[in-house]
Amino acid sequence: MAEENFAVVTEFILLGLTDRAELKVVLFVLFLVVYAVTLLPFICGCLLLICYRTKNAHQLLGCEGNHLVLCLPNAAFVFGVFITTEGFLLSVMAYDRYVAIVNPLLYKIAVSKRTCVGLVTGSFIGGMINSLTHTISLGRLSFCGSNVVGHFFCDVPPLLKLSCSDTSMSELLLLTFTGVIAMATFLTVIISYMFIAVAILRIH
Repeated sequence: MAEENFAVVTEFILLGLTDRAELKVVLFVLFLVVYAVTLLPFICGCLLLICYRTKNAHQLLGCEGNHLVLCLPNAAFVFGVFITTEGFLLSVMAYDRYVAIVNPLLYKIAVSKRTCVGLVTGSFIGGMINSLTHTISLGRLSFCGSNVVGHFFCDVPPLLKLSCSDTSMSELLLLTFTGVIAMATFLTVIISYMFIAVAILRIH
């Protein structure tokens, strides 16, 4: 057999989808939009995390002086909205992964665009209701003693310790809301991952 000569290929050239300049612009915009829409849920989650972490950063960096009138919305409302919404969104993400893995053929129906918007909106509304409850509760208390908050940011429990009013109702609300929300989100995530694990084991 005659020996054949072959050139060794070490590089490849990608021609792309088209060589027409006007179509390249259209395709670039199209794929950019698809890419942005795909990343949007993750970007929203990251922005939420950045918001409530940044809210506390200025106190950690040395801006400790907060008037009570600023501390109340700062502590009970802003931080509460961000942290509670994040917990709800983690539950939503767990549900989304559960449906995608356990029932992939029904994913488009079970997790429609309308459902996604409703779950995300519900998470923010839940966070606002929780935070507004504690803000109103704190606003009805009297603060007549020390104004030194023993914490690195205006949180609800340290503020309750400074109040000279009866804080039993506020403490009960805080314990109830925090306990129910934390347990509900925790159980949602754990149960969804248990079902996912069972589904994967059945497949194998």
